[in-house]
Amino acid sequence: MVGLTASTSEPLAEWIDRELHDAWAAQWTGALRTAAEVGKGEFRRQLSAAFPGTRAPFLITASVYPQRSVSLGAVLALEARGPKAGVILEAWSSTTTIRGQGGQWLAIPAPACPRKANGTRMTPVEVEAFYNAELQFVPKRGTRTGVLVLDLVAARSGRGHRAATARRLAAGRQALPTILFVVTPQATLHRRLDPDAAVGASVTSVGNGRT
Repeated sequence: MVGLTASTSEPLAEWIDRELHDAWAAQWTGALRTAAEVGKGEFRRQLSAAFPGTRAPFLITASVYPQRSVSLGAVLALEARGPKAGVILEAWSSTTTIRGQGGQWLAIPAPACPRKANGTRMTPVEVEAFYNAELQFVPKRGTRTGVLVLDLVAARSGRGHRAATARRLAAGRQALPTILFVVTPQATLHRRLDPDAAVGASVTSVGNGRT
């Protein structure tokens, strides 16, 4: 027969309750931390599929609170990395129609639109300053849309474009109209993300006891 002796000054029943509480708290918090990774992974998979070749997956993160201890009241949160990321995720999580403010049209960057140092596309004003030239509006017949173009020459590297300066033209380089923006009074963003699927993956992992 094996004897068990509990060396504690508190009543045995209270000691057992406390130990069980701590054990359940550790198990619950551990399960949520695993669920956080599962949910984040599912959301990042969706972002990778929707926006391949970009840093979009890093718009989302996951946390369990409290972060440095265990608790039966611990909660899991899938969170956007900052306000701008939140706006982007919200926009692509449903079908949304965006309209220009004050009657202005939207300028949607085309692939040829240059990027700034932070990787984002330039605005029309920034493009005009960058090339030291004025964008030209070309309407599309029968629609309420059009494009903004500039006469540019292809870069010698084959990547990007350069301003059609007199020196470049004198060297025999050809300037061609290049579409830099599509302009429209409104644009519809069709749903690309399913946050419920990410949350569901987290919940399923907890229900399956994955710790």
